Amino acid sequence: VDPNAGLMYRGYDIHEMAEKASFEEVAYLLLNGELPDLEELSKFTSEIAMARMLPKQVLDALRLMPKEAHPMDMLRTGVSMLGAFDPELNDHSHAANIRKSIRLIAKVSTLITDGYRIAHGEHPLPEREDLTIAGNLFYKLHGEVPQDWQIQMMDTILILYADHEFNASTFAARVTASTLADIYAAVTSACAAL
Repeated sequence: VDPNAGLMYRGYDIHEMAEKASFEEVAYLLLNGELPDLEELSKFTSEIAMARMLPKQVLDALRLMPKEAHPMDMLRTGVSMLGAFDPELNDHSHAANIRKSIRLIAKVSTLITDGYRIAHGEHPLPEREDLTIAGNLFYKLHGEVPQDWQIQMMDTILILYADHEFNASTFAARVTASTLADIYAAVTSACAAL
């Protein structure tokens, strides 16, 4: 936050991003330092859509959690478990961390929706690769393809929460990452602190 300029993501005004961009565009910007062109955005959106499905064992673990478990506890546990299933878990190169970040972005929304449905005695719905993260999130919660205004609203919410600045969860993630722990451990710490 610049007191004279407001909130910026990599030099772009957050208000403009919230009005004109999709969450996928902002995620790409935060990961890569620049906005994607149409081809890059299409590839990135497709990568996320194809990586959404959770391993069966993670879904089974969500089913074992008490129905009254807090959603953040389910998310924290799910993120931690995902690390064990990532073939690049111990590759700490920048390129591998970007790929793992993409997989985490994809799977976190699925952990939220599938965890919610399981906690409410419902079966998780299959992924819709034709929907964005915002659209798929609504679909998987309610079983209906959302209207455009709902997708735009969720995109705006996701964009505004994409950067947490330096709150407790960000601090926890950075401390964990500074120990050279893997990215899943860092995000698990962030979920626990949040």
